[in-house]
Amino acid sequence: MWQIHYEMLSWLAEAPEGQLGLTKLARRMGISTSRLSHLVDRTREHGWVVRVPDPVSRRIVLARLTGAGRDALRAAAPLQLACVRSHFLDRLTPAHVEQLREISEALIGPVDHHDEGVGADSEYSERSA
Repeated sequence: MWQIHYEMLSWLAEAPEGQLGLTKLARRMGISTSRLSHLVDRTREHGWVVRVPDPVSRRIVLARLTGAGRDALRAAAPLQLACVRSHFLDRLTPAHVEQLREISEALIGPVDHHDEGVGADSEYSERSA
């Protein structure tokens, strides 16, 4: 699975009801809606995502994660985590990690993973590693 597929499936897994509007999902991923539309089409071929109409607004199309998509995300998580560690975390010294934590907290504020249900016990905790 490519990184961009993993990212999209991760965003959907974290979304309420496993679905997001295509425009909102594209914005979260930092890509164009056109590129996201092609990505959704490719992942639909694998059965990982389906397009559904928004029940509130007929102008909005939602991408919804399927059971097969959740399975693919779970299967890819160990490799994703290994890649993040080898390409990023393993290259940092303990001092770098502390600096990164301080910078991150300055930008987004402190994060208490236990209060948010994210962490070692979370199904997708690898994403935040």
